[in-house]
Amino acid sequence: KFNQVIVPKGKRTHLILSDGTKIYVNSASRVIYPTVFAADKRMIAVEGEAYLEVAHNAEKPFIVKTKGIDVRVLGTSFNVNAYEQDNISVVLVEGRVEINPEKQVNTLKYTCWKDNIMLLEKEKVAEVLDKVARYYDVSIQYDKDAASRRLSGKLNLCDSIESVLDIIKVSASLQMEKTGDNKYRFY
Repeated sequence: KFNQVIVPKGKRTHLILSDGTKIYVNSASRVIYPTVFAADKRMIAVEGEAYLEVAHNAEKPFIVKTKGIDVRVLGTSFNVNAYEQDNISVVLVEGRVEINPEKQVNTLKYTCWKDNIMLLEKEKVAEVLDKVARYYDVSIQYDKDAASRRLSGKLNLCDSIESVLDIIKVSASLQMEKTGDNKYRFY
């Protein structure tokens, strides 16, 4: 028997699977998982983004299926991002996964969403605003000039949408206007 968790835009959740694996599910994401894992393997499917702390079990590998790739682990912490509009990324925090090619990255940048933080390292404003819009479930439009500017720093996503957008506005030297309920425009 399979279960599914669907997290709408503007929300996040976490759950513990039957083997003790912890999953933090980001906004606009879906996770499909069995009530009880099979005898020989543990398999789930992820659409969107999830951070996993996989319970170690050398006898039963853990497999995450997503958008054309499988991530195979024995016991580890990692983030998988497979939103339809984004490239797939798997970021290892601790342990080992079978994914190539390997490269060093700042894992905190890809996993801090679960702690309501967005870490920015010369990110395009367009990408930042798209993530903020998904996180808060609001509509944000921007022109070409605004979209191409870059931001670095840390956003506290526990703050109100207005506070977060104001920080982006000031940091990127942009103008912003509220164009309706939950609708904003940067220029």
